[in-house]
Amino acid sequence: MDKPTDEDCCHSDCRNCIFDVYEKHKHQHIRDIFESGENALSLIQYRPFILVRIDGDSLHTNVYTFIPEGKGIGVYYNPGQHAVLKHVISSDTRNNNDESSSETRLNLSRAYTLIPWDHGDHPGSFSVVVKLYDGGKMSSVIRQWALGDICFWRGPYNGAGSWTYQPNRVKSIIMICMGTGIAPMFALARSITENEDDETCVRILYASRTPGEIVLRKHVRELCKFWNVACTHFLSEGFNEADKKFDEIFVRGRIRAENIAEVYRQTGNLEALVCGSDEFNASMKDALLSIGVTEEEIIIFS
Repeated sequence: MDKPTDEDCCHSDCRNCIFDVYEKHKHQHIRDIFESGENALSLIQYRPFILVRIDGDSLHTNVYTFIPEGKGIGVYYNPGQHAVLKHVISSDTRNNNDESSSETRLNLSRAYTLIPWDHGDHPGSFSVVVKLYDGGKMSSVIRQWALGDICFWRGPYNGAGSWTYQPNRVKSIIMICMGTGIAPMFALARSITENEDDETCVRILYASRTPGEIVLRKHVRELCKFWNVACTHFLSEGFNEADKKFDEIFVRGRIRAENIAEVYRQTGNLEALVCGSDEFNASMKDALLSIGVTEEEIIIFS
């Protein structure tokens, strides 16, 4: 394992700093596929990937698909993991006499969940769902992307600490999420439906502001065709029964403890996965604890 250089770091104090990752793994003698040369993604180095697809999703989100710059290299990750995007903004600063200049560099990095997608003619690729914010620095960069652009990524990393999904470990999983927090839940639920031997039941409680802002809506509907997956949409604004698609369940308002309790009574022997803003995560954890779910059964994605 090569030691990362200063150029490999984005210098933005991100959660999975490559130097911290290197220190954690440098004495590990047996490395899995995610740390080997077989994976185009690297835990400790940003590597170049080519943007090959842009798919519109919801009102403010798109799905972006990338392939490795090198041929014949695959991309491997576990459902629910994410990768980190790096972008460097450089600018020249000149003095009043225009006799000398200096370069300033702004390093941006953001983490995005890796999701299963129809990659068509691009095997060995990966996709991410991105919400574009008005005035967001990285959003401004991403809005300028064009097919064929080179972007730098590293990963994959776990979004829920040391927790990993194990088929049939529990009877049911409650997935509580908001906005793009649906991404790791979608990836995990999709992996469950693709495993014929996995009989884990999935109940998704998903908070959005309006129907137009439901992320991965069509793809979640496809998952709900399976016997063991169901989703309830909670809409804080713009509630209209006419906006529902076939078999969708809409509830007016936010997710509350009593909504979770109703699902909890029907399941038991469960794990509860939560993904959203810090405020949302804390609120949902308190709600889960209040109805009897234990700390050990609650997994927070951050």
